[in-house]
Amino acid sequence: KLMCLLLLVPYWLAAQNGGVRGKISSSEGETLPFASIFVKESSTGISANTEGRYEIRLAPGRYTLYFQYLSFQTQAQEVTVGEDFQTVDVVLTPQAIMLQEQTVSSRREDPAYT
Repeated sequence: KLMCLLLLVPYWLAAQNGGVRGKISSSEGETLPFASIFVKESSTGISANTEGRYEIRLAPGRYTLYFQYLSFQTQAQEVTVGEDFQTVDVVLTPQAIMLQEQTVSSRREDPAYT
């Protein structure tokens, strides 16, 4: 009986940790599948699923989460985690990127030749 109890203690302790869960969407209400979530304090991260949902188990404490998706502005969110899961739904806004104009000419020598 004691051996079974000792084997179950780590699982019981892991189940006591809370974390953060939620959904990532755009300002138009579209889900953002596979968006990235980065936890600054632990230098770890995860990706959301195909429905834009995520779940991160974290020990109790204060964390800064960064939410990223291609062509959307990165959003930072400070979260205090306790013993239970906290729901943090995030709405990312589109970010327009303007590239400089380039001129292509066939008269100049290809720089790859050097």
